[in-house]
Amino acid sequence: MRFYAIWDANLRTPRSMLLMSYEGLLRSPATGIEHVANFLGVKLSQEQVSKIADVSSAETMRQGERQGKIAQMRVLGSGLNALKVRKAKSGTYKEEMSEEDQLWCEKKMSDFPVVFSDLVKEKGADFIQLENSIA
Repeated sequence: MRFYAIWDANLRTPRSMLLMSYEGLLRSPATGIEHVANFLGVKLSQEQVSKIADVSSAETMRQGERQGKIAQMRVLGSGLNALKVRKAKSGTYKEEMSEEDQLWCEKKMSDFPVVFSDLVKEKGADFIQLENSIA
């Protein structure tokens, strides 16, 4: 919820934003990497995009976390739920959260003036670059 509140607050900040859906990143990590690079004005070769996609894949990150190779990630245990990089599948919150908690989150998100999922549906894209304020 904290991330969503930060995202919402920044919608009124006069600068560009790149919105990316988790589902889009799962479907096409390379496309997501290319969008980020373009947004930042960085030129990448296809070889670089492939390498970035490989080293940032869920499996590689999960393995690095378990082996203590990622300095910023404190190991909280070896079980899947102890890892920061978990299943890397869309919608798993439905398996992990009670229906009551899901409804609470949906209500909280609906209180924001602009809902990210509505933007994705409206624009028909997983990666959306916004210029200036949209709210």
